[in-house]
Amino acid sequence: MITDRSKLQVRFLRFEEYERWDAMVTALPTATIFAESRWLTAVAEIMACDVRIAAVFSDDRLLAGAPVRISRRFGMSMAAGLPLTPTNSCIITTGPNAYPAKITSRLLTITDALARFLQSHFDYVILTFDPELQDIRSFNWLDWRSQALYTYHVDIVKADLAALPRTLRYDIRHAEKTGMTSEVSRDFLLGHAPIAKTFARKGVPLPLAAEQLAAFGERLGEDLLLLLARSHDGRLIASDIILLDRPRKIAYVLLAGCDTAAKCPGAAFLLQWQSFIHCRELGIEIIDQVGAENKEIATFKAELGGRLVPYFQVSKAGLRYRLVNRLAMIGERALGR
Repeated sequence: MITDRSKLQVRFLRFEEYERWDAMVTALPTATIFAESRWLTAVAEIMACDVRIAAVFSDDRLLAGAPVRISRRFGMSMAAGLPLTPTNSCIITTGPNAYPAKITSRLLTITDALARFLQSHFDYVILTFDPELQDIRSFNWLDWRSQALYTYHVDIVKADLAALPRTLRYDIRHAEKTGMTSEVSRDFLLGHAPIAKTFARKGVPLPLAAEQLAAFGERLGEDLLLLLARSHDGRLIASDIILLDRPRKIAYVLLAGCDTAAKCPGAAFLLQWQSFIHCRELGIEIIDQVGAENKEIATFKAELGGRLVPYFQVSKAGLRYRLVNRLAMIGERALGR
């Protein structure tokens, strides 16, 4: 059993070691598809970013690791989250000892080693943990900042239209009565349009171009699901992009968009509900709504039912980074940005 962090080695995995990483991730029920190398390499190549896995070893045994996107800002090094990826969590193997105290001690030793490695190699670091990893004390003890984030998990096995709020049921039924329909599609270029309109309407930068979304669709195959909603005359109204983690029977709503100019109330709710039904038919049990921080978005997601699930994000900024970032903020205010 590992209790001494001095016996641990932390380094970045080489590409040829990704098979070992995937074997570890696959064996852990608490891991997610976002830790798998097929997702990490797809993000790195399609989004043109430097993605690496900081891994913890004991001798030659791979014990844990966390994926990060490496970049530079103000000439300083950063290790942060990945595009389109809600978490870049620390993935930790199960140790041989079943005693709770020993399990906790092992986890804290490993996370301490990882935290020290990252803070010594980068001026700024951000890790966002999966909901399963609740013990972030190693990071707190090293003076990392932490905050709670939220998402909704919908048990679609038990999902029932009759259990939804009355106003929401009305919106869905009204959309159906107007002739609105939903369909599964592989035309990601087309599905990108409502998403682009939604981000433009909210004044938020678009996370990826249509060609990049299409590349993800080609790379991930049937595990990236596109659902479209159309009006009675065939006009495209809304789209949902859902990533299926079939082995773990969970799916993630990565992107969603609706063309409000089409004047079709209820379209977004109808499409979300139809996506639940379709995912249930595919054997999925849980839909992760991915994020509930923005008040408007959180209200929308809450109406569809589900359990509010907290998870943690930790960050560490070196003194030089804090100073330069503060000066940059002052400069932007002076310029009226």
